[in-house]
Amino acid sequence: MDRLSDLIEYSDAQSWVDIFLDSCARNPSKVALDILGPDLESRVSLSYKQLLDKCSAVAGFLREHAEAGARVLLCLSQGEKFIISFIACLMAEVVAVPVKLPSRKELSRGQFLDVVRNCGASFVLTESQVFQNVFSAEPLSVEVLCYESAENNSWSLKCNRGAISAKGLAFLQYTSGSTSDPKGVQILHGNLLANQKAISQIFNANSDSVIVSWLPMFHDLGLSTILGSMFWGGRCVFMAPELFSKTPVLWLKAISLYRGTISGAPDFAYRFLVEKVRSEDKDSLDLSCWRVAFDAAEPIRAKTLEDFSKSFASAGFNFKAFTGGYGMAEAVVGVSFGSLDEVPSIIRVDEQAFSRGSIRLAGKKTTRHLTFVSSGHPLVGTEIKIAVPGESVEVADGHVGEICIKSRSVAAGYWCNKSDTASAFNQVVSGVPGFYRSNDLGFLWEGQLYVTGRLKDLIIIRGRNIVPTDIESTMSAQHDAFQNVYSAAVAVDIGGEESVVCIQEINRSWMRRPEIDLPETSVEGSNASTDIFDFEKLGRKVATSIVGALGVMPMAVIFVKPLSLPRTTSGKVQRQLIKEQYLKKKLAVVGEWARSKPLLVTVSGVDLVARRERLVHKYIAEQEVQDGASANNLLRSYVRLMLCIAASDESLINISNDAGFFEAGLDSLQVMMLVEQIEADLGVHLSGHDFFNASCVSSLALLIDQRFRLNKAVGETCAQEIQEINNFSIEADCNVDDLDELLTLEFEKLVALIR
Repeated sequence: MDRLSDLIEYSDAQSWVDIFLDSCARNPSKVALDILGPDLESRVSLSYKQLLDKCSAVAGFLREHAEAGARVLLCLSQGEKFIISFIACLMAEVVAVPVKLPSRKELSRGQFLDVVRNCGASFVLTESQVFQNVFSAEPLSVEVLCYESAENNSWSLKCNRGAISAKGLAFLQYTSGSTSDPKGVQILHGNLLANQKAISQIFNANSDSVIVSWLPMFHDLGLSTILGSMFWGGRCVFMAPELFSKTPVLWLKAISLYRGTISGAPDFAYRFLVEKVRSEDKDSLDLSCWRVAFDAAEPIRAKTLEDFSKSFASAGFNFKAFTGGYGMAEAVVGVSFGSLDEVPSIIRVDEQAFSRGSIRLAGKKTTRHLTFVSSGHPLVGTEIKIAVPGESVEVADGHVGEICIKSRSVAAGYWCNKSDTASAFNQVVSGVPGFYRSNDLGFLWEGQLYVTGRLKDLIIIRGRNIVPTDIESTMSAQHDAFQNVYSAAVAVDIGGEESVVCIQEINRSWMRRPEIDLPETSVEGSNASTDIFDFEKLGRKVATSIVGALGVMPMAVIFVKPLSLPRTTSGKVQRQLIKEQYLKKKLAVVGEWARSKPLLVTVSGVDLVARRERLVHKYIAEQEVQDGASANNLLRSYVRLMLCIAASDESLINISNDAGFFEAGLDSLQVMMLVEQIEADLGVHLSGHDFFNASCVSSLALLIDQRFRLNKAVGETCAQEIQEINNFSIEADCNVDDLDELLTLEFEKLVALIR
């Protein structure tokens, strides 16, 4: 089959409805939609003609009860009724407001009522069963009508091609975002048409394409996935989201059974499959038909792509099927996607350069790096610029800034929210108007977009930019109980200085283990201690790993109950709300670790500064009498004392000689302060790299001793040679004995040079 763009003339189409009517006229008997049952075999199937007839009947009902432009809340279960009602709204030119089906509790509080009030709905369209279970108990301020009455409506609305204006309001997509209250994005018919066209082109979609989806229909990604299938005259196979959450392998079985060609989900879903699908289930899968596996709606992790590809290669999955995507409700759904039949672009960048806002590819000698997965190229008709946050100045490629988008897909603004519309839409970047400022951070590299995080979520520690997801991914890797749950890293002001607080959910399966006695109450600071969870020890391990990976020390690590962290409808953690809960002590805490805050000046009444000075004087005196063993012991005591002062942790005064420095949990500034003090005390130059490579108290004491003796032996006459020795690189896996031998050889070489 030829490409869709070769079959359909877009130039005269004004709306998505025009293209949908073309699909219905071209293949009326073709199956348009399958709604699968739990066994995947039983299903409700609708042909394009049947779908159009049902949509026309509901559209007629809608126009009988509301005028064009009226808002209608769609509170329906995930199935054919939802998608029929949505398309009917488009045909009737009433404004659909798709929302998550609320519980009884949510009717009296929360986001649902916020949406009802904000959009000014004429009525709510729901199902009779939902009405009985939910709406009958708590009357709303607006009328509630049942879908069954609409479906059996005697008058069907005939919608003619070209009758709907591209400038008309199609629907309101409410998004809570990860940092803000719900806002109704105004999607015009022309926006929807432009976005669907661009996505169909990059996916090379046509009427032979089969979409398999379990994504919620009220969410922008789930809704656009289904609409896309009907846009190009293909077939959509849908399974309810709860089927995936209960039995994730059903998603893959549906792709295999119905020969799905296009399917995708947020990154967490692929990780979930790697964890949950058994080997015997893989044997029955054939995923060779899956040519577009999009990963979107949350940060894309390289490890996820690699693990999934390896895990399901035996089932015929091709790594090239993966395509990263970036989008938002404010641009309908899609802004960029990766090219088909190409391996996803994954780059490693120097962490130090990134913290300053620039991108430099990591080399072999790079000590710390970050990994980013491309979100692809801008869609056709989309222009992306990276701007200085809060300014209209564009940054060069290879520099991090705010992602700004200009395209026909960009919405008209936020419903009844002039201030937020004015601050985000139709912005000027480098003298060019019409850009939407996304509040997302990213960079362009070789024409591809890489997303690094949210602007409001960015953590800045002493002038260094840190992306929360880097901390969160490091944290989640520290224990099996952190898998398939959520975490958050937020910045809080403590004593006038920004510090990091990490919050980690505990997996429900671990909470259910009988040997774990976790508290039922949600009290801040509850001190749960179990055979499996020593939260103090576990928190220190998490903090230590973050220091090792990113060079920043958390102020606290908080462990909370599963599913307790607030998230958006797309599953993104709402870090600003989590931060607020932390500050107000409203987190569902089950355990925590907190770092000592005040700077230590005494331990058990001992003046640490005075003790440091005494140790320095004694060490220098021992060097004069050439008592090596005594000098080494003094240096070890000195190193322990310096760790204790730098980390503000009195327990480190007793750290063992072989304990790793990561146990001290020093961040980069504390390490710098420590090595500067060592140089001031003993005249020995050390770098942060030297500090971490020395790895433990004994190794660092030995290194200091060798360099002190070198300086003493050669004096000022060999300054250049001394600097070369001071810059001597220590291999990370070098043990104490090897280090002693290497440094002794360097010392002997220098003595020979002097002679």
